[in-house]
Amino acid sequence: MARQPLASRCRRSILLAVLLAGCAGTAPRTVNPPQAEAPKAIEAGAIRLPWPSSAQDAAYLGLTEPTDSFPLDRIRADVLVIEVFDMYCRFCQATAPRLNQVYERIQHSGFGDTLKIIGIGRMNTALEVATFRGKYKVPFPMFPDKDLSIIRALNAQDASTPHFIVVKMEEGGRGRVVTTLTGTFEDPKAFYNHIIQRSGLKKEDNP
Repeated sequence: MARQPLASRCRRSILLAVLLAGCAGTAPRTVNPPQAEAPKAIEAGAIRLPWPSSAQDAAYLGLTEPTDSFPLDRIRADVLVIEVFDMYCRFCQATAPRLNQVYERIQHSGFGDTLKIIGIGRMNTALEVATFRGKYKVPFPMFPDKDLSIIRALNAQDASTPHFIVVKMEEGGRGRVVTTLTGTFEDPKAFYNHIIQRSGLKKEDNP
């Protein structure tokens, strides 16, 4: 089996060391109590993401016929939870296992086909996103956004990380942002219930 170039192996080692250490800072923030927010429209059809890195990710999002990129409205979901994260953000690192629990709750609650989660790596490369995802065993697709083009299209360029955008998808390539939350959270079930409530999904929470 061919070995990776030395420079590539060194870069991955450095990234892992930084990820394990976490960024310096104060204690992790928690999200503010959810506030009622007026829905905001976004042009989901105009926001493009790179094609998923695996067939499993493409299947989760309901994507077929691979291309270099695809519009957000091609994702087969009624509601989309978008996490804006940064590999080097220790608050994002602390949140990752809890968001994994939210994902598992979605899968076991009957919403797995209609409620999807994706992550957008703020100023992160594909390697940095893959390193973060591998370290924390993130089960949902994550995409790099080195130039902030995706995050700017979501009007989230000024938000701290982690930042969560819950979008209710609509016909005609549009979506409505029904809630946004900034910061980590302590209770995955409460976070899940807030998503369900704000997005208007009706099935009872019986994971």
